[in-house]
Amino acid sequence: MNPVRLLRSSGILATLALAVACSRPVAVESEPGPVYTLEVVNPSNRDMSVSYETGGVPTTLGQVNANETRRFVVRQPGMLTITVVGTEDGTGRVVRREVTLRAGSVVSVRLGP
Repeated sequence: MNPVRLLRSSGILATLALAVACSRPVAVESEPGPVYTLEVVNPSNRDMSVSYETGGVPTTLGQVNANETRRFVVRQPGMLTITVVGTEDGTGRVVRREVTLRAGSVVSVRLGP
C-alpha cells in the first residue's frame, strides 16, 4: 500500500475512534446533601465495632482498633443528632454517646471513660 494512503487511512481511523469515544454519555453521580466527619476515639485496650443510630435505626461505620482514633464520613444521616454505639470485641460491652453533627467540621466522640 502507498505510504500516503496508509497515513491517510490511519488518520481517518484515529479520528473516527476519537469521535466514537467522545460521543458516549458519561454518568456523574454525587451524594446529595452535606456530608459529616465523625472522629471516634477508642481509649479501650480492646478493638470496637462502631455504628450510629438515628431514630433507633443502626448504620455500621466500621472498626476502631484499641487505643486508636479513626475518622468516618457520615452521609445523609437523616438527623443531625445521632447516637454513636461502640461494642467492645470480646466482651460485648456497649458504650453509647449522643453527638450533634456539623457540616464542614469534625465532630469527635470518645467511646470510653
